[in-house]
Amino acid sequence: MTAATHEDFINLAIELARAKVAEGGLPYGAVVVLDGKVIGDSSKRNPTLPAYLDHAELVAIMNACAALKAPKLPNGCILYSNCESCDLCSSAAKWVGITEAHFAINTDDAKDIGHHDDMFIDRPAKLNLNHHPRPDHKTEMKDWYDKNWRPAT
Repeated sequence: MTAATHEDFINLAIELARAKVAEGGLPYGAVVVLDGKVIGDSSKRNPTLPAYLDHAELVAIMNACAALKAPKLPNGCILYSNCESCDLCSSAAKWVGITEAHFAINTDDAKDIGHHDDMFIDRPAKLNLNHHPRPDHKTEMKDWYDKNWRPAT
């Protein structure tokens, strides 16, 4: 069996985002990986979380910590998401011990598709951030924003 790649885990995060949209949710997905295995993902959300904490990365991190029964994660954990993490999620990742993140859509892509939350976009990165450009997913995300977050004209 071939070892999973960064692209494989990014694709999994994208699939989780698509599943969330199919459920009527926001288009975000994330996984936490240790030694090539997913230890937490954003599919098992806590319905009691308020919206401002219901971020895919936070949910994946909480599920990873719950799976390991630990408040912090061991060295070597990597966060994968379909979009670059906001400060809240980046800070949580750093706090639990994640030092590396990979994502499909960066903050410039987010601006291009109409996500103008400057509080989260124009900030210095604290993680070792690695952008894996995915124009196809950027188009998919733009389509979602056009349908769901733009006023009808």
